[in-house]
Amino acid sequence: FFSLMLPPKYESSAVILIQEEKVINPLMQGLAVSSTVEDRMKNIKEQLLGWNSLVSLTKKLNLDKQADSQKEFESLILGLRNDIFVIVRGRNLIKISYVGKNPQETQLVTKTLTDILLEENMRAQTQETDVAIDFIKGQLDLYKRKIKESELADLDDQLKKLLVDSTEEHPLVKELRQKITT
Repeated sequence: FFSLMLPPKYESSAVILIQEEKVINPLMQGLAVSSTVEDRMKNIKEQLLGWNSLVSLTKKLNLDKQADSQKEFESLILGLRNDIFVIVRGRNLIKISYVGKNPQETQLVTKTLTDILLEENMRAQTQETDVAIDFIKGQLDLYKRKIKESELADLDDQLKKLLVDSTEEHPLVKELRQKITT
């Protein structure tokens, strides 16, 4: 009899496989600081249940229209946090679930949480790649400078050897001086 009085509850869930990151370009190997599966699994729950993710979720789904005050908004966020379950299964599976009163909203919340997780993952990967690219550009500039310095030193050595038995008016001396100054 008591169960007839309770409103129905719906659960929607998604299971996500978290794979070890693979560096696409072999030149980036060892430069991009990729995180391990274990590290990422630890952070996913905190990430999804964090204030910023839950605010993003409420804004994307317009759930914040239900809150007329800051207190109601905070209550909405805390309610969402209580109804979202992030369960680590095994070494690299994660289950994201949401329990709600409306089946369509429940499914939409789970889908949006999954999207937020994927967006954050892409942002993190892009950031790691950008750091590696910046490092490579810096190294490229450094090596270009070193090559230029080496070339100038080589030209300077050639000039010194030539000046042993030539004057400043010698055509090769003039040519070397011009190369050194440009």
